[in-house]
Amino acid sequence: VSTQSTGCHSFHPNHNTPTTQPNPLLMSHKSIDRTKPYLVINIREAQGVRPADSNGKSDPYVQVKIGGHQAHKTHKHEKTLDPKWFEKLYVGTAKAGPCTPVTKEFLKDLDFQFYVWDSDSIGSDDILGMVTIRGEEFVNGAGGVVNFDKWLELQPDPQHPIKEKITGKIHIRAKFVEK
Repeated sequence: VSTQSTGCHSFHPNHNTPTTQPNPLLMSHKSIDRTKPYLVINIREAQGVRPADSNGKSDPYVQVKIGGHQAHKTHKHEKTLDPKWFEKLYVGTAKAGPCTPVTKEFLKDLDFQFYVWDSDSIGSDDILGMVTIRGEEFVNGAGGVVNFDKWLELQPDPQHPIKEKITGKIHIRAKFVEK
């Protein structure tokens, strides 16, 4: 399950705030122009997330924000502390429209935030932890294809402080394809 976006979104890469310059962040591989540079992020899995439900488990999903803006939400896994999503998020230039191309320079200054949440049917969802990856980690290097493949320890989210200790880690892979 992938969140899809149509049209262009505007971001100022140095401040992660909207501007009047159009820059696209499209999430569907069918919507992007693969003759131009694009980034593929694979939200693979998590291990050892904290139990947030009375059954000693959680119902985890990942919310992705790029430059502070909602970009993707994975499906949830019920009753587990070790979810496996294997979902891909494509960030690229639209096939049609007056969008500015996605480039290394555009992506490198953006923050990519991965929030792991516990889904609750009653009340609000509980934060399980988050990680922030600077875009430069996805696009640094040479040779046209840059790979990122890391397990990252979940950290507390300053926007959603909790009393419980944050545990677990998330596995993120990314590939920047430069045409």
